[in-house]
Amino acid sequence: MKRWQKTGIAAVVCLVAFATVTGTVDCWRALAFEKPIFARPADMADDGGSGIYIGLGYSVEIRGWFLSADENPPGITDTEFQVLGIRIAGTKRIGVECAES
Repeated sequence: MKRWQKTGIAAVVCLVAFATVTGTVDCWRALAFEKPIFARPADMADDGGSGIYIGLGYSVEIRGWFLSADENPPGITDTEFQVLGIRIAGTKRIGVECAES
């Protein structure tokens, strides 16, 4: 195998490993009702955090109450994690309803 082929294979392996690690971390954070670290905001609402965050091959959708008249708003109320458009995981906070926008 030529040197450039080995370099290309190594680059693809590193990219897949990086995408797997960042996706796993963001999935854990979403299931714990926290915003993702590695995914970037793509389609956001004007409430301070709800919207879709896009990563390398995955997306995290977050819904919640961030701007509320309450002293302690509930924050994230619903999350959904997708890999290549397929829903992998999601969670809802029990006892808190997300306001319809």
